[in-house]
Amino acid sequence: MTIDKDQLKATAQAASQGHWGQDGFEVHNDDVEDYRVAQCRSMTDAAFIAAASPASILELLAENEALRKEREGMVLVPEAPSEGLLMSMAIRQDHGLGVPGYYDQPLMQRANHGVSHARMVECALSDMRKLHEEVVGSGFYSPGKESDYAAMAKEASHG
Repeated sequence: MTIDKDQLKATAQAASQGHWGQDGFEVHNDDVEDYRVAQCRSMTDAAFIAAASPASILELLAENEALRKEREGMVLVPEAPSEGLLMSMAIRQDHGLGVPGYYDQPLMQRANHGVSHARMVECALSDMRKLHEEVVGSGFYSPGKESDYAAMAKEASHG
């Protein structure tokens, strides 16, 4: 279902403004004397109509728009990473991890002090899990610490 938000906004702005209340099966505008907005067949319908007043609809639309603008330039990331995502991240950092047995070759064994390919993958996956935690906000980072971390990065890159 697609909601035409512009049409909904225009309709809410054109409707009678004020506080809508319920009195049994009736919905009325408390700000206009003797003004009945609707008469319903059920009290639950009347309660819903009173709650969905123009002011409520306009507030929800404004909140929706603010959230949409806040999300611009962002992407959704799963809270819990899949093993495939973690492995892809690890290979992105070290392409050798994507070649089975790469670090078990004699030359690589000497370079890595005998650490096996399986152990290299295990360590990389652990590191990627930590990086993912930072991205989703369950690591050390939080938006409140942004300026502190940005200052540390700036100092490190210029120091």
